[in-house]
Amino acid sequence: MVSARRSEANATLHTTPTSASPDVLKFERKLRRKEQREDESIRRLNQQMRDMIREAQQALGSKVEVDIDVDIDEDELDEDEGYEEGTALGVKGLKDWS
Repeated sequence: MVSARRSEANATLHTTPTSASPDVLKFERKLRRKEQREDESIRRLNQQMRDMIREAQQALGSKVEVDIDVDIDEDELDEDEGYEEGTALGVKGLKDWS
């Protein structure tokens, strides 16, 4: 899939006389290679976008069930969280707020 602008540029390049200087021919080849790399990069990006859209559509169409089983052990409620009572934010070394 080549853009119209590139098609015009390529047509112009192909109509140049064969007596063009070696520098011009070298430049034309370099320009064509660069355009081919850019076109390939765009094709890869396009394919990646299609893949991402397909994956997103599949994700939106799927159903996810989450079963949360919350068992709170009474012993865990009494455990010390590591905060020292009476200190700012439970950080040792800060002045007591009491």
